Amino acid sequence: MKKLIGVISFLLASSLAMAQAKPEEKAPAQPVVNAFDIMQRNAAQNTNYGVFMRIPSISSGVYTLKKGATDGQSPHTKDEIYYVVKGKAKILIGKESYDVKEGSLVFVEAYKPHKFYDITEDLGVVVVFSAEQPAPSK
Repeated sequence: MKKLIGVISFLLASSLAMAQAKPEEKAPAQPVVNAFDIMQRNAAQNTNYGVFMRIPSISSGVYTLKKGATDGQSPHTKDEIYYVVKGKAKILIGKESYDVKEGSLVFVEAYKPHKFYDITEDLGVVVVFSAEQPAPSK
C-alpha cells in the first residue's frame, strides 16, 4: 500500500509540474533520444544548442562547438552539468582551467563565469540545468 501511495504521489506531482509548465517547458515528446541526432540537427539549423527537454525543475540539451570556435557563453542563473560526448577542449571556470574530452563530467555553479576554449576537436556536450538559483548575496 505504501508503494502504491508513493507511485500515486509521484504521478500527481509530475502531473502538477507539467500542468504548471509553459507550453515550451514540456518534457520531450520522446523520453529517449540520441544526443548525436540533436548534434546533427544543430548543424543543419546552424545553431549551437538543441533542446532535449525543459520543465520547471530541470532542463537539458546538447551544446555543440566546432573546432577552433569561440564560446560566447555568459554566466547562467542555474547550476549546470556538462557531459562531453565527443571532442576535446579546455574549459575555464572562474579562474581555473581544465582539459575536457569524451567522457568528461563538468559542474558549473550558477552565476560562475565559464567558457570552452582551445577547441581542438568538434565538441558535443550534453548540458543539464537545474531549476533557477537565487542570485548570490553581495
